[in-house]
This record gives sequence, structure tokens and C-alpha cells, in this order.
Amino acid sequence: MGVFREWQPKYQEEGVATFPVAIERIGDTDKTHKRPLISRYLDVGTKASRQLAARPKFADCNGIGFRVDRSYGPKITVLDIDTTDEHEVARAIERHGDTPIIIRTASRKYQLYYGHGGEKRLVRPWGEDVPIDLLGAGFVVAVPSVGPTGSYEFLRGSLGNLRNLSQNLRHRKFSDADNSRAGDNSCR
Repeated sequence: MGVFREWQPKYQEEGVATFPVAIERIGDTDKTHKRPLISRYLDVGTKASRQLAARPKFADCNGIGFRVDRSYGPKITVLDIDTTDEHEVARAIERHGDTPIIIRTASRKYQLYYGHGGEKRLVRPWGEDVPIDLLGAGFVVAVPSVGPTGSYEFLRGSLGNLRNLSQNLRHRKFSDADNSRAGDNSCR
């Protein structure tokens, strides 16, 4: 049984509608492309999610994803830290506040989950020198998805913490001491 079929009911218990995702290697690199396996994936609700998990064509699917800004269920904003450097995780927590959920991605990078505060999906909102994307809209690949370079895993927290992400992400400006290029903190 694949990750999607096994974990869809667990996410649904937490009010999260999921859908199957393919995680494919890009050429001869360690980079991957994450692709939902259905159309209109951002419109999937819990009933449709349950029906998708029952389909034979997704029985062996090892990728699971969800929309972070649903109109129901937990709304989540993700800081997607695009480096394997653990120090960047500590710096992000210092700047934006602590969180009960820290994820290690299949490529050994990190994601920090926060309660949604109206954030948008922005690539490098604090400048190119800060390897963090803000995912307040769209979808994320979720634990325990498996890709060609590894699997997603909880380093801190669990699915049970998804409903308890009451702390909204703090939007603090980066100072020159934090990075050589200060960014704008207006991420809404």
C-alpha cells in the first residue's frame, strides 16, 4: 500500500483534505519536481480525498499533498527553508517564532509549520540571500511522502499538532546583521 492510501485517513482525522502527488527527479540532478496527480487538486475536499484514496490507480502512490489555505480545517503557513543547514532553521525560528511542527523534506531541507495569518505564496520574500520561501497559498508535499532522494519526516511534532498551530508567523524584518541584504517584512 502506498503512502497516499495509508495516510489519507490519518490526515482526514485532523480535518485535512489530501491528494496524490508524484515526486520525480529532474534529470541527473538531486532536484525534484512535485506534481499533483489530479486536476483541480486545490478544490479537493475530505469526501473527494477519501474517494481518491480508494481508487486502484493511486494504490501505490507514495506522495501526499494538501492545500495550505483551505476554507475549512486547519489553515497553515509553511516556511520552506531551501537549505540543509540546520543553523538556518534556528535563525528562522528566532526571526518568526517557535512552532510545534518541524519537517525534514526528502531532500534533507526543512519546513516550519505555523497557523495561517493571511500570507500569500512568495518565493524569497526576504531577498535572495535568505533561502526561505513563504507558502501561505497553494499546496505542500506532506509527511511521509517518498521521493527519489528520501522521505518527508516529522523532526518535531506530529499530525495531531496541525489543529494547534495557533501561533501566527511573526513577520520580522531581517537586519543587516542577519543577512547582507535586508528584506521587506510585508508578506501579506
